[in-house]
Amino acid sequence: MTELDNNRSKSSVGYFLLVFVTLVLMASLSLYAITSGHFNKRRNMVERNTEKSYMHMVVNTQTGTIIDQDQTYAINGFNQSILKGSTLKCFGHDFEILINEHTLCEKSDDIDILILISSSQNQFNERQAIRKSWGSECNRNDTAIKCLFVIGNDRLTSGVSTKDSGLQEESTLYKDIVQIDYIDSYGNLTYKTVFSISWAARYCSSAKYVMKTDTDMYVNTNLLPFITKKAPNTFIGGYCWGPSTPHRNRNSKWYVSFKGYKENKFPPMCSGTGYIISMDLVLTILQTSEYIPFFYLEDVYIAMCLKKMRVTPIYLLGFNNIKPRFNPCFYKNDIITSHGVKPRELVTFWNQIRSCNVSIIPENVYKPRPLLRVN
Repeated sequence: MTELDNNRSKSSVGYFLLVFVTLVLMASLSLYAITSGHFNKRRNMVERNTEKSYMHMVVNTQTGTIIDQDQTYAINGFNQSILKGSTLKCFGHDFEILINEHTLCEKSDDIDILILISSSQNQFNERQAIRKSWGSECNRNDTAIKCLFVIGNDRLTSGVSTKDSGLQEESTLYKDIVQIDYIDSYGNLTYKTVFSISWAARYCSSAKYVMKTDTDMYVNTNLLPFITKKAPNTFIGGYCWGPSTPHRNRNSKWYVSFKGYKENKFPPMCSGTGYIISMDLVLTILQTSEYIPFFYLEDVYIAMCLKKMRVTPIYLLGFNNIKPRFNPCFYKNDIITSHGVKPRELVTFWNQIRSCNVSIIPENVYKPRPLLRVN
């Protein structure tokens, strides 16, 4: 082989080697681009699906119909936490506070109970009825009871802003409102409840107990202090029952699919219409909720947290999830909560109740009983 042929051979080898290296590099870059693009596409898909399922949930909950979205609710709650930058929590509830009453508990060192009342922007009449009735026992300097209305945001469903709704003026006048920036709907009540107790832990930690209730409730604020004096330090109680069967009928307002909840029974729980929690248990529930995925039925969600904590709720005589037949002295001495009371009824009831004397022995107000048995 001549020297010229030898040089040509070496050049050919070098050329093919260069081509091979170039092809390998191009293949690697292409694979990286495809993988990266697929990841970004997948991430964007998750974010779009999260937003879509969230909005789909809100629209349907306005009609009171729960579609087969239980699994989506759980996934959605998880994804919302991820999108907020929290990769360790299953359930994020850190919403922006639009209206706050952070000084509500500052001037009171001895607060027996903070009553958190779930409300909405358009329920001014309901709030006024409470202020004129059992809520009149709250927020005075000479009382150990504080009351706070917790309200979401209706701007996406009603188109009415906080400013236009008059809520800011109402808050300035009565100083008993906190508003959070989340969509106020039935399917989002779990968010409202968990945020409410987190507000209590942050701004009213001096309260010994916290009560969650609604605007269509009669609450016997005359007898509540007797309950808190006898209740255990670690405690949750109200109208509570043992294990219960989920509603599997799609037409039910409380429908739960097998995908959303696989167990045959819900854990023991208290009616969301009204229950009392000790502050130490509030803190534990908040810690536990970080690892319990979102579930749209708020009383069930709290029950799921309690199960994880190995805490059993207590049924207290006098708490009701219905409206017992009204008798002023009966309501004064034997009824702690009554559900489904309209604003005008509430004011009328209260005026008649005030004319009755307290005949029950204070030590007998706290009446724990075995959990109610249900199917």
